[in-house]
Amino acid sequence: MRRWLRSRRISAVLAVQLLACPFFFATSASAAGDPPSKPQVVAAVNSLRQGPPIFVDPKAPLALQPAEIRELEQAISTAGTPIVVAILPSGAGRARDVARQLRAGVDRPGTYVAISGEVYEATSDVIDVRGLMQRAFASGRNNGTSAVLIDFVELAGARAQGREETRTGPEVGPEIVVIALVVIALIAFAIIPARRRPVDTEADESRDASVPTAG
Repeated sequence: MRRWLRSRRISAVLAVQLLACPFFFATSASAAGDPPSKPQVVAAVNSLRQGPPIFVDPKAPLALQPAEIRELEQAISTAGTPIVVAILPSGAGRARDVARQLRAGVDRPGTYVAISGEVYEATSDVIDVRGLMQRAFASGRNNGTSAVLIDFVELAGARAQGREETRTGPEVGPEIVVIALVVIALIAFAIIPARRRPVDTEADESRDASVPTAG
């Protein structure tokens, strides 16, 4: 019985480690900040270094129209914190990686927003952007990409200036997800039916000796 309990504890620990691994690697990769390598990202970096804070690849599925770009530029100019936006086709790579590469390539403090294909991502070394893109997408997605980006810029500006609105509910970040998965794993190991447990040989022998036989 003791051997069975010890093996169950080891299995539970391994399960917790496996559940946490995807978040560990995702966090490590996002912090790498490798220089840009894809031509779409290189073009965005070169443009953002010299020109306006917005780069739009015409091949991007979520490319903005000229009027939308001007509106977004106006929002960025009044945000009170440096923000850079690049809208690229999915061939540029994962949005998270693209955002980090923009930061490494442009090499200026600020908040960097990347759209790769139809995936939004943001990273920053001047403010905490956690939760901002999710909130902006939830509030502006029905009105298009421009609305999402403007909402994000306004939220980032409010957070940078300390005038962010009080949240109506808690944000669910990766840490909460990991904790939830750990709890689920422990519960799953605890409720495995007794009939599937390893047989205790000594106990079985004593029980067999006490079973009456016919005749």
